[in-house]
This record gives sequence, structure tokens and C-alpha cells, in this order.
Amino acid sequence: MTPTKAQLKGISMTKAKPVRQMTRAQRAQQIWSLLAWAAISRQTLNYDIVARLTGMPKQGVGDCLRPIQNYCLEKGLPALTSIVVNEPTGRPSDGFIASVDIPGTHREVWKYPWLEEKAPTTAQFAAAYSIAPLRRSKK
Repeated sequence: MTPTKAQLKGISMTKAKPVRQMTRAQRAQQIWSLLAWAAISRQTLNYDIVARLTGMPKQGVGDCLRPIQNYCLEKGLPALTSIVVNEPTGRPSDGFIASVDIPGTHREVWKYPWLEEKAPTTAQFAAAYSIAPLRRSKK
């Protein structure tokens, strides 16, 4: 059955505009704030929680944590991404390379004054991400 003009009144028949996806660096900036807040609250977050709070797929969280991890390594900051853990193990995933002493790293992260640290820009995250392969190849 074809809808009448009255039924279609107020309904736009134009094509929907494509949704612009956030870049990895933009997601990193979004996640930084979430992690900083969790850190000052002495919390760990699992990947599912980060995905739900940011509206991104769970499978993409690790890739967006990488610029944060690299930035912290470059700036000598505690490994903020260590507080994102797998639910069953309570440990970060295999992509986490900043430390092997996870409990000690958590204590460092929770003790650090994150609210006094200026949030990095998307350009800083993009640069940290792009430098990482060079740093790994030198080791």
C-alpha cells in the first residue's frame, strides 16, 4: 500500500547525510578524559565499558588506546592505558607494552595528578601514534 500525501507530510524524502567517523586521534582524546577520570577515582575499566561509554565497537578500543599509550611513553607519564583491562583476566590486552608490573603500574596511574595534566591534542596523539613504529624498530 502506497502512503498518502497526508501520511508523508513532515517526512523528508532526501537521502540521509553520511555520518563522519571520528579519527583515531579524536577517539584517543575522548578516551583520555574517560581514563583520567577513572584514574583519579582509582578505577579500572574493561574494554566493554570503554566501548559503551564512547559509543565505539569493543574491537576498536585497543587501536584507539595505542596513541594514548605511546604519548604516555614519550612524555614519561604513568601508563594510563594500563587501567583498561580484560574482564576475565583483570590485565590489559597483548597490545599493552608499557609495563609488565601491572599492579605497580596501576598504583602509579592512580597516584598521578591527572587533572593537573593538560589533555593532549589530537595532533599530539596523531604524532605519538606515527612515531611508535619507528621507536619499536630501533629496539
